[in-house]
Amino acid sequence: MPRRKRWVRSRGWIGRAASLKSLKRYCREIWSELVKTQDGHQCVLCGEIRYVNAHHLITSKCLLTRYDPSCGLSLCAKHHQLGKISAHCSPWVIYQWLQKNKPEQYTWFLEHQPLIYEDNPSWEEEDYRLILRNLLQKFEKIDPSILKRSKYYKFSELEEEDIIKWYTEHEGESVPSTATQFHCGEMTIKGILRRHGVRIRLNPKKHKMMLA
Repeated sequence: MPRRKRWVRSRGWIGRAASLKSLKRYCREIWSELVKTQDGHQCVLCGEIRYVNAHHLITSKCLLTRYDPSCGLSLCAKHHQLGKISAHCSPWVIYQWLQKNKPEQYTWFLEHQPLIYEDNPSWEEEDYRLILRNLLQKFEKIDPSILKRSKYYKFSELEEEDIIKWYTEHEGESVPSTATQFHCGEMTIKGILRRHGVRIRLNPKKHKMMLA
C-alpha cells in the first residue's frame, strides 16, 4: 500500500478533519498572516520587516473580536513589546498613531472596545470552521498567492520541481536562503529536497560558526 501523501494540495482542505485544538491554532495563525499581509509584512510604525508580529488592538482574550482582521496591527518586536514606545508598554501611542493614520480602523476600535466586557461565546468546531473559512476568503481577496507560500499550504509538484531546479543550479545557496527565496520555512525546503533525493548542503555561515 503506497504511503499517503500528507502535504496539502488545495486550500479547501484545511480544517476539514482538524480537531478543535487545531482549528483554534489555524484561526489564530492565519489571522496573524492576514493582518501582516494587509500591512505589507512590515511594522506600520517604523517599516521594519524583521520579527514582525500581529498585535491585537483589543485583547485576544475577547473572542468576539479576536479573529477580526480590523483588530490587528503589524508591529516589529520593539514596537510590539520590547521598547518603551510599544503597544504593550505605552498603548496610547499606538492609539494616537492609529487615529491619525488609520481613522477607519480607529473608529472600529472605539466601537468594538466595549465588547471586552461581554461574556465569551462557547464556540464549537463548526463555529471555528466558519471563522476559518471567512479568514481564508478575506485572504483570497487581498493576495491569493501569499497564503499558498505560508507554512499552512505546501507546494504543488510543479512548484517543488522549480525549487529543486533553483537549489541545484545555485550551488552557493543553502536551505535558509532557499526558504527566503520561496517564502516558506526551512523544514519545508528540507522535506522537499529529501523527497526528491537531493543532497542537502550545509549552511556555510552556520557551519563556520560551529567550527570557530
